[in-house]
Amino acid sequence: MIPVNRSLTSLHPARQAALQAITRVEEDRQAGNRLPEHPYARTFLRLLTGSGRLNATNARAIPGLVWSPRNGQGTLKEVESALDELLASQGEHCPLPLPLAVASALFPDVAFRKRTRLERQAGLKRHKACRQEDNRMAQAALQQQNLVSQARTELNFHSPDTVGAWYERWQDDLNERELSGLFTAWCSRFASLADVAWLEQAGDPLWSRLLAVREIVAASSVRVRMAERWQVPNKLTFRREAA
Repeated sequence: MIPVNRSLTSLHPARQAALQAITRVEEDRQAGNRLPEHPYARTFLRLLTGSGRLNATNARAIPGLVWSPRNGQGTLKEVESALDELLASQGEHCPLPLPLAVASALFPDVAFRKRTRLERQAGLKRHKACRQEDNRMAQAALQQQNLVSQARTELNFHSPDTVGAWYERWQDDLNERELSGLFTAWCSRFASLADVAWLEQAGDPLWSRLLAVREIVAASSVRVRMAERWQVPNKLTFRREAA
């Protein structure tokens, strides 16, 4: 049985000539017959046009090939050599100055396979890029979550008179919403900061509420400030200071 890619029946005369040329040259090679220069191309041209040499006239019979002495597409000999390589490779290689349109016309199955492979590869690259981006975003989200957790832990060791230092430490790493959420939960631990919650409900930004905390601390008595310091976990520090 003749393989499909070697079938002598074709809808296009040029494709039929190409398949017949490949078969004849391979048969001559196996028989040990002497082959001329560019045997595939010249056999193809003879089958298609009746002339075994490429010239400006029979070049027009090759689908996809638009050649003239002034179009800068190489000499006829260079085109013939490229055509021979295309036919010898059965459509796998289409060297310059032969246009890819010639390969698509003579070997549409190969062109379709290559196009399908390229599309599949492009799809795999897009899928890989999307997966890498998803992983990157997940990593970034996890890192940000870890920063928020670290900032929450550090905030637990601050009293109203030192919270400004905490804000300075984290304002570049966390956004306003994250800082505000941590700050609001922290404020609820101190009775002297009860009015700060009203400022948040009124829509005051975080910097404004921090300023209010500073003013509250400045107006608080030493006894209140010391008592609030004892509400944070680092009592050992204050014991050393007191000693």
